[in-house]
Formats: sequence, structure tokens, C-alpha cells
Amino acid sequence: MAENANDSEKKIVVPRPVGIDFKVPDSVSTLYASEVAVQVILTDFVLSFFEVRIPILQPGFDSETTMLDAQCVGRIAISSEKIPDLIRTLESQYRRFAGQTAIPIDEDSEHEVGSA
Repeated sequence: MAENANDSEKKIVVPRPVGIDFKVPDSVSTLYASEVAVQVILTDFVLSFFEVRIPILQPGFDSETTMLDAQCVGRIAISSEKIPDLIRTLESQYRRFAGQTAIPIDEDSEHEVGSA
């Protein structure tokens, strides 16, 4: 059987890795988050970051207070496809941090889903 002229001209294209140059504009501010809430909505994870604002204690402060305000300082929606990469990166960076600061790593520790 004769070879089709188009078959001999087909080329296999192999995608090559492309680097990403991460840019953080001056308009993006860094905020502190002491609490994180995670929600799954369809195929995305929504991470909400909160800062607990501890009240200034003054004379007459009610020491029976059982609830503190936590202000949302940012929310990010991430595709479920990127979550494994995010977890690996966080684990890797935490291990590096813990190794430099002598913080013990509890391998068996599991946080409640929705809390970090």
C-alpha cells in the first residue's frame, strides 16, 4: 500500500516545560492570617484567611468573653487540579522551615477539614 503524502509530513509535537516569572505588583499587600477556613464548592477549593483581632484589655473588661472577632483578610479560589501541587509545596516549605528552626514535625497530626 502506498504511503499517503500527508502521513510522511506529520510531526509529533512534544510540549516543553515553560518557566513562570512570578510578579507581585506593589498594589498587592501582605496581610497576616491566624486562621484559615477551607470550603469545597463544586470543583474548586475556596480558602478564606482570617486575622483574629484580640481586644485591648481595659479596666472593666469582661473576662467571661468566649468569642473573638476574626476579620477576613483574603479569599482565594483554587482549582481542585492544583490542590495536590499546593499541598506538596506547603509540605516541602514547612519541612525546610522546621529543619531550620528545630520545630518537631508531627507526622500523625491531622487537622479538622475546614480548619488549619
